[in-house]
Amino acid sequence: MTPEDYKQAIEQLQPIPVTKQARRQASRTWLDETIRTRAGRLIREHDMNPEGRDLDTKHLGQSNWVIVKAAVDKKVNAVVGRGPKERSEFSQAEIDMITEQLDGIVAEVEEEVFGG
Repeated sequence: MTPEDYKQAIEQLQPIPVTKQARRQASRTWLDETIRTRAGRLIREHDMNPEGRDLDTKHLGQSNWVIVKAAVDKKVNAVVGRGPKERSEFSQAEIDMITEQLDGIVAEVEEEVFGG
């Protein structure tokens, strides 16, 4: 295959249209992975062990990571007026709104959980 053949083949490729459902599904997955990452980052920034129990003031046996992730999830749900376990029902517009506000949501959680 020559470079010209390769160029011609690339030019013939057509993008595959993405359905609204597939885009929403991918966005939900991205949102969940991002929330998980941001929860872990918050814990690391405060020099805590993700599996420690320092933040478990109610003595529920939950790890620091679970407590921080749950706090972020609760705020995310409040932004769009949804309850727990309803993430699968988020519309693309709701996911986009959460994405835009995620930095502020994480900052609020940091203030509440770690005191700044």
